[in-house]
Amino acid sequence: MDRLNVITDILDVAEVRRRLPEVRRAVDRLIEATREIKARHHELRQLEAGGRSPRVRRLRAELEDLDAEWRDAVRQVNELGATVKDPEIGLVDFYAWRHGEMVFLCWRRDELDVTHWHGLREGFAGRRRIDF
Repeated sequence: MDRLNVITDILDVAEVRRRLPEVRRAVDRLIEATREIKARHHELRQLEAGGRSPRVRRLRAELEDLDAEWRDAVRQVNELGATVKDPEIGLVDFYAWRHGEMVFLCWRRDELDVTHWHGLREGFAGRRRIDF
């Protein structure tokens, strides 16, 4: 069974902050792989619409390699205790407890630190500043 994006760690803010440099590197890999996959898919659609081409075979092989890279990056993010929410912008969540309630600590690649949380059902739009 593929356990991609399945998380069991429940972390506190201090531990997320300790892991953040490694998470940042893994998320950088994920963002880049996502960008490359999208570009290859776009090129492949254009080539397939225009008929067969030797480049089609190469693109499919490149996509297989990129898919493996993408999965490896997600797995690395998971091993660091985060779940991927949006691989294009590098949005990840970490399970945490807040006053006896399970919540997500929410971090996006363009942020220097983890400073927000939201409920498990709220999502990014419901983010609030960390107060615990």
